[in-house]
Amino acid sequence: MPTRKDIMDTNTPRRRAGRRLAAGVGALALGVTGAVGLTGTAAVAAGSAGTSVSGVELDWSVNAESGGGAFFGGCNFLSAGAAGNAGSSRLWTEADGFYQTQDGDVTIEKPTADGGWAKPTWATKCQDKDGKAVTTAASSTSGNRVELKNGTGTVDTAAGTADITWDGSFTVVYYGGLTYWTVSDPELKVAADGTATLTGTASGWGADMNDTSKWSALDPKTITLANLEGVTVDADGFTVTPEYLGVSVDTGSGTAQSTSGATWGSFPQSFVDFQQLTGQSSYWYSSGGSTDARKVAAPLSVAWDVPAAPALDAKVTVSKTTLSASGETEVTVKGTGFDPSAATASRPPLAGKPAGVYVAFGKFAEDWKPSAGAASSTRPTADVKWAVSADDIDTVGGPSKGAIELSADGSFSATFTVSKDAADAAATAKGLTDGRYGIYTYPGGGAAQAGYETFTPLTFTGDGDVPVDVTVPETGGENPGGGEQPGDPGEFSWTVLGAGAVDLGTATAGTDVFTATGALRQVKVTDTRTEAPAWTLSGSVSDFRSSDGAASFGGKYLGWTPAVGANTVGAVAGTAVAPGSGDGLAASRTLASAAAGHPKGGVTIDAGLTLQIPLDTAAGDYTGTLTLTAVG
Repeated sequence: MPTRKDIMDTNTPRRRAGRRLAAGVGALALGVTGAVGLTGTAAVAAGSAGTSVSGVELDWSVNAESGGGAFFGGCNFLSAGAAGNAGSSRLWTEADGFYQTQDGDVTIEKPTADGGWAKPTWATKCQDKDGKAVTTAASSTSGNRVELKNGTGTVDTAAGTADITWDGSFTVVYYGGLTYWTVSDPELKVAADGTATLTGTASGWGADMNDTSKWSALDPKTITLANLEGVTVDADGFTVTPEYLGVSVDTGSGTAQSTSGATWGSFPQSFVDFQQLTGQSSYWYSSGGSTDARKVAAPLSVAWDVPAAPALDAKVTVSKTTLSASGETEVTVKGTGFDPSAATASRPPLAGKPAGVYVAFGKFAEDWKPSAGAASSTRPTADVKWAVSADDIDTVGGPSKGAIELSADGSFSATFTVSKDAADAAATAKGLTDGRYGIYTYPGGGAAQAGYETFTPLTFTGDGDVPVDVTVPETGGENPGGGEQPGDPGEFSWTVLGAGAVDLGTATAGTDVFTATGALRQVKVTDTRTEAPAWTLSGSVSDFRSSDGAASFGGKYLGWTPAVGANTVGAVAGTAVAPGSGDGLAASRTLASAAAGHPKGGVTIDAGLTLQIPLDTAAGDYTGTLTLTAVG
C-alpha cells in the first residue's frame, strides 16, 4: 500500500532586508518552505470614513437667466445676504442698500475678461465679462455666481457620501427688483449611489408681474434647489451639472411647460412650486419662450479638503501557524496598528461609531476582501471575534458573542480554538470548495477600510510533515512519523531525520533568474520484509504562495539531485530533476527505489535542492508543500 506525507509551512512568515530561502523537510513528508522574499512595500488604500471637514466652498451661477438681460428693469442678478423689504414690486435703487456682493461667508462675483473672477458693483452688475450690457439674447449673461464659504460637515470617501451645510443667504433678483426671493443655509447631501440634493430655506415676497400692487411676505419653506447625479466623492470635491434637461414638472395654474426643443426641462418640483408665489414661476422651467436656453441649470462646484488618512500599519501575529489536521488546537492571535478611528460602521448596532475589527478563523475564497466587492459568502467563518472599544463590548453582545477589546492604540488579543474540520464544514455550508485556511481580519459593522484586511495562512498537516521556506531579495534529532508497510514478516518503514525547516538561504539574482539552494533532510528507509518486494519513494511539490496570499509561483521551479548512502538494501537514487525543466518537481519524481528481491537492510536518502525563479517574481516570503509518497 502507498503511504504519503505532506510537508507544509510551519513557520511564521518573516520579513527581512534581504530575502532568504528556507526549506524545511520533515518526517516522511518534506515541507519545502520556500519563502521567496522580495522586499517591497504594499500600498494600502484607506478611505477616510466619516471625516469631519470645514472650509467647504460651494460655487454656483444657478443658471444663465439669473444673470441675463431682462425685458424690463435692466437685468436679473444675484445679491449676497437676505434682501430687505422693498415695500412693493418695484425696481431697486442703489440707495436702497439692498444690493450686496459680500455678506458673511457669502460672496457674489462674476467673470472678468482675463479669465478671473471679481466682485461686481452696482454699476457693473448688468455687464458681461467684456463690460458690455447684457441683453435679452439667449447667449447674453453676466455669468455672476454665488460663492458660499466655510461649509462644515462630514465626507466619507470610502462610502461615497457627504453631508455639508453652509451658514448664510443669497438673493435671486429678477427684473431689476420687481420680484426677488432668498435662499438661506443650504445643505448638500450625497448618497452612496452618487445622487445628491442641495436644499435650502426659501423666503421672500409674493409678487405678480401682471399686478404690481400685490406684495406679501412669504413663509420660509425648505425647497430642493438642485438634484444631482453621478457625484463622485473624492478628497477634494466635485463639479456636476444639476438635473434639468428632460425633467417634467407640474406647473399647476401657471404657464404650461413646453416639452419640445433641445433645452426643455425644469428645476425641481418644490422649487417651481415656490416660484408660483414669487411671480417667477415660468422662469425656472421651459415655457416655449425665447430665453428657454438660459433657464438650464448651471454646473455646481463643491470643494473640500479631506485630510489624508494616516497610513495604517495593521499587523497580525499568530502563536502557531502549522497545526494538526486532526482535533483542535488553541492559538493566540494578536493585532497591532488597527487605528479605531480609521473605520466607521454603517450598520447597527455601531452605526456612525468606530466599526472595530472582525478577527476570523476560516477557509476563505482567494478573492475574499470586502474592499474589492467580495460577497460575504466568500468568508465562511468557523469562529469570529469582534474587536471593539471597551465601551462597545456590551453593545455588540459581550464576550459570550465573541466581543473582544480593541484598545485605543489599535491593538487586540484573542484566543481561538482552531479545527480544520470546523473550517471545512463552514466552507461547505457556503458552497465553497476551494479556499485558504487562515486567520483573517476585516472591518466590522459594514465599514469600508482596506487597511484592516489581513490574511495569515494556517497550515494543517499530518504526522511527519515538515515546512520549506524560501525568501528572495529584490532584484539587484529525529522527526517521528514514519510510514509503515505491514505485510510479510518484517517491516517496511521510512522516517525523515532531523527537525525544522529546510533552509534554502538567500536567493541570489543572476542574469535571468533568482537562485537558491539547500538540502533535503535525510530520509531513512528500512526494509526487512522476507519476500523483499520492490519499493519506490517519490515526491512532488505544490505551488509556492507568499505569506500574504497575494502572489505565487509554480512548483516546477524547484529541482533536486537525489543521492543514497549507508545503502545495504540495494537502493538506487532517482534521476536528477532540473529546476524549471518541464514540470520540475511539480510532477511526481522518484527520489529512490529498490528492485524486487533486494537484500534486507536499510538506506539513507538525501537530495540537493535547487530553486530557480523568474526575476519578475513579486517580493515576499513564499511557502510550498513537498509531499513524499512511498509505494512498496
